[in-house]
Amino acid sequence: MRRNTVGRRDLPPRTGAADDRVGVVRGQITILRAVAWSVASDERWVVLGPNGSGKTTLQSIAGLYLHPSEGEVEVLGHPLGTVDVRVLRHRPGAGVT
Repeated sequence: MRRNTVGRRDLPPRTGAADDRVGVVRGQITILRAVAWSVASDERWVVLGPNGSGKTTLQSIAGLYLHPSEGEVEVLGHPLGTVDVRVLRHRPGAGVT
């Protein structure tokens, strides 16, 4: 995962498609910007950061409770918004790519 650089202007150059990174904007406030994260079925992750860095927002996206403002989320091979997430949440190894 690329480090979240909320509030910084020195973002790394984009290397992939524009929709492989997610962002969340509320009003005029950018909560997450250009975050790319893949989780394999055998991986376990810990999300660390200071207050207000977007940890809960990222986890809400990963938990399928929040759609990003920009970018796309794919869950178990299905783009978010094209599948019933209530079913996916109960599948073993459900992860976000």
